[in-house]
Amino acid sequence: PWAIELAELIASTLPGDLKITNYAVTGSEANEIAMRMVLGVTGGFDICTVVRGLHGGSLAAESATTVGGARKRGLGPLSLPAITSCIVPPFYYRAPVRDRDEWDRISLQLTDEMIEHTTSQEVGGIMIESMMVAGGMIVPSKRWMQGLREIADRWGALLIFDEAQLAPGRTGKMWGFEHYDV
Repeated sequence: PWAIELAELIASTLPGDLKITNYAVTGSEANEIAMRMVLGVTGGFDICTVVRGLHGGSLAAESATTVGGARKRGLGPLSLPAITSCIVPPFYYRAPVRDRDEWDRISLQLTDEMIEHTTSQEVGGIMIESMMVAGGMIVPSKRWMQGLREIADRWGALLIFDEAQLAPGRTGKMWGFEHYDV
């Protein structure tokens, strides 16, 4: 009974009419469940991820991770091919333009073009962290995140928030995505 009560409490903090709670032990496992949901709900199979994103250490979650180097060495043959790192991050500190709004516009335009040219165009999901911690403490603007929501909608994709490092309650709200009205 306590597991059901906890599931109901979690559901009460989320938007929509959540009917199912699936408990996971790790963030990797939670992200793999999300990827599975994408396949079942959208019919698409490409998972688009943000450059500098960290989504876990299991094989599927590691395939979605773009914090690379030694972490990914030797895993190439085991990586899932339907995952494309094509989301240009809102990395304002290193952006080629100083204006945040202009970089939001440019990076979102590049992201949409990258999705078109690097995927099969059967996009099922766009996976993003509410704040890219391992990628350099990248905090997207509300405008950027809402633009990414629009891109997901145009492609008929689910927007997956990987909040293993941020939630619950670590950003001042229960869930990190709540800061963006998406």
